[in-house]
Amino acid sequence: MNFASEYVLSKQKHTKSEKDEHFFQPDTNVISATFDHLVDTQNTHAGEALYCSKCTAVLSKHSKISDIENDVKKLWTCEFCNFGNVIFVESDEIPNQEEVTYLIESDHKASTTNTNSESNYIVYCIDVSGSMSVTTPVQANFSLPTDQRREESFRMFAGNDFSSQSRSRAVQVAIDDNLDKLEKTSPEKKIGLVTFNHMVSVIGDGKINQINMENEHLESKNEIKCAVDQTPDLDSLANCKSLLRQKLLDLEEGGATALGPALYYSILLASRKSGSQ
Repeated sequence: MNFASEYVLSKQKHTKSEKDEHFFQPDTNVISATFDHLVDTQNTHAGEALYCSKCTAVLSKHSKISDIENDVKKLWTCEFCNFGNVIFVESDEIPNQEEVTYLIESDHKASTTNTNSESNYIVYCIDVSGSMSVTTPVQANFSLPTDQRREESFRMFAGNDFSSQSRSRAVQVAIDDNLDKLEKTSPEKKIGLVTFNHMVSVIGDGKINQINMENEHLESKNEIKCAVDQTPDLDSLANCKSLLRQKLLDLEEGGATALGPALYYSILLASRKSGSQ
């Protein structure tokens, strides 16, 4: 009989007394980390971490280091693969805490990179699958122009204090509001719309010829990369706001969900310009 885990198989080979003295080695490759550790900048080290030349493990507090010739040239025997790494490091550069944050790029440099380019991309990747048509009565007074007739019908039964909003309409309202703000603060931003249900549709800035990917094209990274290469540069929001908004309002829900390919395309498109979102 085939077992799903070696732990189950080995467990049957031991008697009760042997089992009490037996210790199983952990075989998991999953690490759990809380998100607050990602923003906690205590124990900061300037520069990049030191990696093992063989297995790319990172030098840590628990690493075994010995001097070779002087205080700078040292031998680090990797605790994971036992490879001997010759490293050049000062004593105060060796981690002495359990957690260390390596500052590869200063905040000032990063913010300069992101804010100097007013013409970088903002790509909205929008789910228009069937599940986005689910509606919820909310105590809110917002609606889109395309919702007027449906809103009037709903209010006859639910009362004037309630509004029926689908998941898709809520997303449209949020993006529409965001476009208004961007038009005032960053009109040179280049905005792109990507939608997905059973296929991925590239609307872009609303002016380009729409690109549709479906079926086997969604299963190939190369096909998606080719679609990105065929996508022309997007125009600024100042030049395409009204057309882009109309494309947004015309979106309709239906079909399955091709989330992975849509995200992959959107990330590749945004990576054209540093600081894009």
